[in-house]
Amino acid sequence: MRIALLGATGATGRFVLDLALGQGHEVHAVVRNASRLATRRDGLRVFETALSDVDRLTEAFRGVDAV
Repeated sequence: MRIALLGATGATGRFVLDLALGQGHEVHAVVRNASRLATRRDGLRVFETALSDVDRLTEAFRGVDAV
């Protein structure tokens, strides 16, 4: 499954990110500051953007099964 994850740098987001990647899912992590994202693993794409940037969010959500 391909998942878009908002808030991947927060406590809950990091937990969900590790869980999803560990189960073999592809994750589009939507973050405000990519340097706060400690993990770089196969299956992870990082989208650094503000939540008000509709074009970038559209790109992050393209082809995902769940947000």
